[in-house]
Amino acid sequence: MGESQANIVLTTLGFFILLADESSPAMALTLWDERHEAAERRRIVQSLCARKEALQWTVLLDGTFLVRFVVEEVAGFEDGSTADTVMRETLDLPSGQLSIRSGQLAAPSQHAIALAPGRYDVRVEWSVDEETRHSELESPADYPPGEGPDGIVTLRRVSNVRS
Repeated sequence: MGESQANIVLTTLGFFILLADESSPAMALTLWDERHEAAERRRIVQSLCARKEALQWTVLLDGTFLVRFVVEEVAGFEDGSTADTVMRETLDLPSGQLSIRSGQLAAPSQHAIALAPGRYDVRVEWSVDEETRHSELESPADYPPGEGPDGIVTLRRVSNVRS
């Protein structure tokens, strides 16, 4: 099996993007309603990130952004990225169904890509120039064809089960 990829266009409010398994409490709509205070929600998300059950990154501006997901089977990450922000983390995906969401209250998560269940090394590359260009867009329908991506999320499975 080689490489697979998917593109998701996401409107962000709340200045961050969150990735997690679709079965994660981080993706539950009840976490993102008015019943949770912002500080409680932040504590829950930070705890999930610390346990490798979610991955969060900050965006400077709200807008509508294209995130490309790339699944590779090659060991190690290549250096030499021209992205403004690069982060590396580990993420557990027990169902293999990766979802993405912004910090916007009451907005549902979006399915990003289906993977084999397991633990993944994840590299997030984010372009501030692309982010700035797309910060005024209000919906996915506004995203210009042929532009982007604003970010690239590369995933490599490192084990079949959570450790």
